Amino acid sequence: MLLDYMNDKIAPRYWRPNHEIKACFKCNVSFVSGQNRVVPSKHHCRSCGEGFCGSCSSKKCPVPHRGWKESERVCDACFDELEGRGQSLIANISEEQLSGEVTPRYIGERLVHAISAIKYVYDVPKNCIKEYVRPSYWTPDSKCINCVLCNNPFRAQLPLHHCRDCGKGVCDNCSTSRKPVPMKGWDSPVRVCDTCR
Repeated sequence: MLLDYMNDKIAPRYWRPNHEIKACFKCNVSFVSGQNRVVPSKHHCRSCGEGFCGSCSSKKCPVPHRGWKESERVCDACFDELEGRGQSLIANISEEQLSGEVTPRYIGERLVHAISAIKYVYDVPKNCIKEYVRPSYWTPDSKCINCVLCNNPFRAQLPLHHCRDCGKGVCDNCSTSRKPVPMKGWDSPVRVCDTCR
């Protein structure tokens, strides 16, 4: 969500805003999380500005009419159109048209990409450690889509917690109590759901 916001702030005006892109413009694969599957990355075509999955925007070419003189990601349809026009268009683009929005955009895009990479590098080991040390009776995070008590979906503002007694996924509001659970190895007071309190 934060990365989408940052991307939208530095995106060219012709790009569809990230919050409006719920599925690939071509194949309609969903970019919405929470459906027990890996969510594909969304990419903007540098020519038309629509959002696509990686498979439908895997080609690269210069997009001179938009100010991209280097080869950049484009959707399949725009690639075919741009390649059909040929590279002669590049010679007709002035240096002024190639400057301006692209340089700050390029820097901003690379910054967002770096932040995404850092988050990924941090999240992968963190998630591996969490999986390794998680008690076997806990419901795996991947199966905890909604709180088992109030049925609200987990998200950044409503984080997932596990009841130390039953092991089910619950939200903050449904796990306000603390008590020892010695049968599970918790001798000090720990988080328990409202059902197990």
